[in-house]
Amino acid sequence: MFTQPQTVLLFLFLAAPVYWLIPPSAVQIRRFWLIFISLGLIAFESVLAAAACIGITIWVAVSEVALVWVRTHHGSSKLLKRLAFWGSLTILVLPLFWLDLKKEPIAVLGLSYVIMKSSSVLIDAASSGKRAGLGTILLLNSFFPIFSSGPIEDRNTFSDTVMQANPNLSNIGFGISRMLEGFILSFYVGQNILLNVLAAYTENGVINPEINGISVLGIILLKFLYLYINFTGYTSFAIGLAAFFGIRIRENFRYPFLARTPEEFWNRWHISLGQFLSKYLYFRMVVSLKRPYIALFLAFVIVGLWHSVGIQYLLWGVGHGGFLIIFLLLKRRFAKRFTSLPLALKIGIGVIGWAITMIWVSFLSFMANAPDMDTVFQTLFRIF
Repeated sequence: MFTQPQTVLLFLFLAAPVYWLIPPSAVQIRRFWLIFISLGLIAFESVLAAAACIGITIWVAVSEVALVWVRTHHGSSKLLKRLAFWGSLTILVLPLFWLDLKKEPIAVLGLSYVIMKSSSVLIDAASSGKRAGLGTILLLNSFFPIFSSGPIEDRNTFSDTVMQANPNLSNIGFGISRMLEGFILSFYVGQNILLNVLAAYTENGVINPEINGISVLGIILLKFLYLYINFTGYTSFAIGLAAFFGIRIRENFRYPFLARTPEEFWNRWHISLGQFLSKYLYFRMVVSLKRPYIALFLAFVIVGLWHSVGIQYLLWGVGHGGFLIIFLLLKRRFAKRFTSLPLALKIGIGVIGWAITMIWVSFLSFMANAPDMDTVFQTLFRIF
């Protein structure tokens, strides 16, 4: 959604001055103002995306009322609670999958993030019996800085306590620095440097046919670096913009290119997605399945299909889940031996682990975003 820097500045200059003038006690008015500006800018990009965001939010708000009512009045009926929850969740998720299968552009305009955040609201309502309310849900789903690229926040980000806080000089200084960081990363390093380099070696996502061997691998790594620079730049914009309103958006990256293992990678890459996976998928499936590794594998498969319904993102989920499980099994078996190794050998193993991790995650990203699987196989053959 951050297609141009002026769009980002437009949100800031339209929303911030009025927001500051609204009394801190008028929480609902502040919330409505941010919703109004956010939906306006989303509609500027896509009226359908804004309408879908509103429709999804209304469904979630109605569903959470029903879920809380069932929990309160029929708490002893597990069947009724499950029917209410899975029915509301299915109606929430299936339209996005249908749009994705139909290759409708609206399916990728931030709605996958809206669905994920909305799912968390339904899960919280079903498990705790507490409602977020229509205004909070709509702001969570539409807040412009995080609409299309995350991080994946929850309803506590826009609680009444947060909305009552007044922006201060510290927040403004922090916001300016993070927006500047985002501008440098996304619009200078990403668009003006890395994208131009990639354009010399690729066309429509396909690596030029005259390039072979280790050079192909280098371009795959460079494509993943470009993805990271853009993604972390957008996140910095979101964090910086939110700070102007006293809203703290979580960090989404922690130098993932330093990761030496797949476990460390997921502690550094798209952190909010990892936290969502743990809280709303993995731990709940562990309780149901009693098989931690199966739960972990299924969680990644589900997230792969959440990105896009198709073989490439299915294999992305299988690749990440399987790679992480293999590492955890090896760690469980050899962790004690590793601690007793000489320092030089530990460093060597760390370097090898870093290389394998970076090559694998870069390849999975390349595979997921390639035009088709034929392109993926042809590229693999050219490496060797």
